[in-house]
Amino acid sequence: GVSDDKTSQDIRRARVAEIFSGSGNLSKALCDVDLPAIEYDLIKSPEHDMYNTLKMEKIRDTVMGAPNIQYIHLAPPCNTFSQARWPKIRSKQYPAGLPNVTHKQRHQLHVANKIVQNTVAIADALITGGKMVSIENPASSLFLYFV
Repeated sequence: GVSDDKTSQDIRRARVAEIFSGSGNLSKALCDVDLPAIEYDLIKSPEHDMYNTLKMEKIRDTVMGAPNIQYIHLAPPCNTFSQARWPKIRSKQYPAGLPNVTHKQRHQLHVANKIVQNTVAIADALITGGKMVSIENPASSLFLYFV
């Protein structure tokens, strides 16, 4: 089954890591076909705060140190990157954020930008380390314009 408790036994059993797992639908589906998965998400543990670079690096190191985990799926939130969002706070011309946004919107952009930067950094490290990695975001997202 899906494991929320990151014991060494869970890590050794897992074949897949799902980062930003949310409700864990992918992990559950993988477990149903005998691919044990381990989930990382802030809703599961404060230790899974992907905004916090040190916590993200700890997850990266744990996954890198598990030779049985060969595939990692990351699905960072698309909230500020969505073109459907209103009011818009990004554009193709300003993928890091529009220049004239409110203080609250600037904070939202900062948090989302750092999460994406951490996501790209962990994905790059995992790929360099020989792992298979996918990053999920809607096709219409401004995510790819930012990275």
